[in-house]
Amino acid sequence: MKLAVLSESPVDEAFIRIIVSKLLEQQTENIATHSLRSRGWSAVLQVTPSIIRNLYYKTEAEALAILIDSDETPIHNKSHEEDQKSSIGCRLCEL
Repeated sequence: MKLAVLSESPVDEAFIRIIVSKLLEQQTENIATHSLRSRGWSAVLQVTPSIIRNLYYKTEAEALAILIDSDETPIHNKSHEEDQKSSIGCRLCEL
């Protein structure tokens, strides 16, 4: 599988590649693009739409994995999908 990764560090990227390979039970191939490493949570939100367009139109990527940390923000749960007020601050909901 041709996998692109958006993360905050090389360690995060290596970690998520291992996890995705294990979950899918297949090796992943790195997509040769410009660096997808981002500087912090807010940058991930800003670059995600352009990264998706770039990967869709200019690469043969089959998947994009985005790794973000929660840094003491609310952990995502099912109630966020039913009540938007409970999702305030949840990074997954914002993404």
